Amino acid sequence: MSQPSAPFRYHSLQVTFHWLTALLIFVTYVIGKVMSPISNQDASKIAPLTVHMLIGILILLILVIRFIALMKFPRPARAANENMFLYRLAKSVHHTLYLFIFIMSVSGLALAVRAKILQAIFGGGALPEDFNYLPHAVHDFLAPLLLMLILLHIGAAFYHQFIVKDNLLARMGYGK
Repeated sequence: MSQPSAPFRYHSLQVTFHWLTALLIFVTYVIGKVMSPISNQDASKIAPLTVHMLIGILILLILVIRFIALMKFPRPARAANENMFLYRLAKSVHHTLYLFIFIMSVSGLALAVRAKILQAIFGGGALPEDFNYLPHAVHDFLAPLLLMLILLHIGAAFYHQFIVKDNLLARMGYGK
């Protein structure tokens, strides 16, 4: 009996969560930049901070679902004639993207707990005087690194689409 061939595209659930994650990360990044810096005296930052946190939690949940989907659905085969160095680099970038997204979400949750932000948002209290906590430092440090990795990921997709012309971008689209 022959092995079933690898699909051309990722499963539609994986595609949906990929693009939803990308959109949500973009939105949280913009909100994070708009609301920074946050201080106790600035109650106008509570609403964007709430949205930023809720989207961050949603991103974490989607990330967990993505890992489950990665194990459940078959992956497309490697690109034909792909350079082994670039293949390993792409794999490393993907793993690092997942890791950074996970750490960003967890550090945001840790900051919310440590700085008692949840009480300020849901209990009507004030925001903390400062956010000088380790989770905040991790969150702030990783944000630009995650952005650079995302730009590298997008650049690689465009490289495949327009330079190599192997239609690799179609794997993250809908269709048969």
